[in-house]
Amino acid sequence: MSPERALRDLLNRRLLVCCGSGGVGKTTVAAALALRAACEGRRVLVLTIDPARRLADSLGVGPLGNDPVPIPPQRLAALGAAPGGELWALMLDSRRTFDDLVTRFSPTSEIRERILTNRYYQQISGSMVGSQEYMAMERLLDVREQGRFDLIVLDTPPSRHALDFLRAPRRLRGVLQDGVLSWLTNPSSFLMRRIGRRLGSGGGSVLQILEKVLGFSMIGDLSEFVMSFKDLLTGFNLRAAKTDALLHDPETFFVLVTSPRRLAMTEAAFFYAQLAKNALNFGGFIVNRTIPVPGSGPEREGVERLSTFDADAWRREFPEAPPPGLSLRDYHAIVERLRERLRMMLELGELDRANLSWLKEKLSAEENFFQIPEMPTDVHDLTALFRLGRMMEFVD
Repeated sequence: MSPERALRDLLNRRLLVCCGSGGVGKTTVAAALALRAACEGRRVLVLTIDPARRLADSLGVGPLGNDPVPIPPQRLAALGAAPGGELWALMLDSRRTFDDLVTRFSPTSEIRERILTNRYYQQISGSMVGSQEYMAMERLLDVREQGRFDLIVLDTPPSRHALDFLRAPRRLRGVLQDGVLSWLTNPSSFLMRRIGRRLGSGGGSVLQILEKVLGFSMIGDLSEFVMSFKDLLTGFNLRAAKTDALLHDPETFFVLVTSPRRLAMTEAAFFYAQLAKNALNFGGFIVNRTIPVPGSGPEREGVERLSTFDADAWRREFPEAPPPGLSLRDYHAIVERLRERLRMMLELGELDRANLSWLKEKLSAEENFFQIPEMPTDVHDLTALFRLGRMMEFVD
């Protein structure tokens, strides 16, 4: 595949899921990909479930919430965006998404209010294990089904947490399809049977003590919550199946963002194996913050000459140097620092290249690799994001 086609194939998908370990610039890369696609005329949404809230800072917009926020069209036009291009951003609010899901699948307004005001629901809707990951998939599916966007770029949490995100739909379907929840429809009866078997005739007395100490109404509240929630399980199960199908859709590509450091690449290799195990479509690796190294020919020769630069020889050839007001000693010191920096950059670039070769050899299949060079300053506005996206290139 040609470099141009590889990048075009990536940006022409309906959903890009950006994964990676912490500290590799994943959120920034996700935003840069979204901006590049928007500037090429697509309607794009970038959605983050990363709680660090870096996305709003990178896009130069105010606080993000559970509803898409547009980037002003005039700001895209200033970057030379093609007609029709739009960029929107959204940050997951898992509690609100959970509430919306309850509202959607409650058969009556009475059941909806009973669930939303139940103290158990109020506790678990924001803290239940896996709830954030599942609600992220629910919100993703919701905006995908609305059909407002040509492309959705999803920014996920650091990689091993993102595995929970990937497993959330199937995990929830497993819970809803087995009998684990059945006893919760009558927990007081369940407890009486269990304690009665253990303590014989003394079981009733124990429950009386529990009622006084804990408040048996708590168990009743739990039973009421589960009974009300049962009416929603069919809808939840259906949505879980749809989100699982969305992850495996041919128009969904996963990309792994990594730095050229060996530790980050080891993490990327681990996540790549998990994607392959789950039969998910892989779009390639994006190696961020690389140090470019000239390959060969005149460019390489020029760099090598500079790295061994002789200040005395330069002064003999160009007697005007150093500039007026700069002593020869200071001039030598400046040249030496520049030479050391250049030598260090060459060494780091060679190390990056070696690490990239190591990762390629570690994989069991040929995959696409893209790289983005180290930026001279932090990326904190739309112009820098635009430049970053344009600097991404295919690696042979």
